[in-house]
Amino acid sequence: MGLEKVCKFFATLGPIGYLPAPGTMASAAVLIALYFIKPCSGFCCYTFLVLISIIISFFIIEWTQRYYKLGDASEIVIDEYVGALIAIMFLPATVPVYIAAFIMFRFFDIYKPLGIRKIEELPGAFGVLFDDVVAGVYSWIVVYSGLVLYGYFF
Repeated sequence: MGLEKVCKFFATLGPIGYLPAPGTMASAAVLIALYFIKPCSGFCCYTFLVLISIIISFFIIEWTQRYYKLGDASEIVIDEYVGALIAIMFLPATVPVYIAAFIMFRFFDIYKPLGIRKIEELPGAFGVLFDDVVAGVYSWIVVYSGLVLYGYFF
């Protein structure tokens, strides 16, 4: 298997990028997998995973776009993987929290409010990846704030 096929496999998360609603499917698959993996990882390990995922994803997206002459193609879903990682970063690994993070991440990723659309319009892999990074950060802020308010009022 050549480098182009390896990059395309990771960029599309295997077959997930070719499913209907690939961004939603990728986000759901990542959060389901992380639900079982995340409790086993510590703060430093998870932080490293997020940072290395951003770096590797950037180069995979850049290479895949160049080789296959793609823009922000819907089958490239590794950016959703990164955004979903960020959306649950340092949050409790519970089903309600993950569902809230999933809903918030998909909201921010689909509607692109608060400057996310401007980031998406940036050229190359930067625009493809970092709109999802920011959507993940916004999702995290909303879910974390909800947890704080819930703890404050209940």
